[in-house]
Amino acid sequence: MEIGPLSAQDPQRALKMNAELTDPSVRAASGARLAATLVKSNPEQAADLLKKAKEAIAEAKDPTDKLRILVGLAQAQAAMEEK
Repeated sequence: MEIGPLSAQDPQRALKMNAELTDPSVRAASGARLAATLVKSNPEQAADLLKKAKEAIAEAKDPTDKLRILVGLAQAQAAMEEK
């Protein structure tokens, strides 16, 4: 199962799956999207995931990685505005 749909059903399992991702840019982008689901139930965890995603953009060297993370952050922002 993908992390996105799982985050609404089982946030803790989604967090665990996200932490196990080996690619830092994929983990950061996924974490940002996951933060949108957690923002109401666990705002501290959501803030931490967003902070890590922003840090990952600063550390990423490859423009594709930066874009991947930025898209994740944009999707998270859009999802949070819808709620």
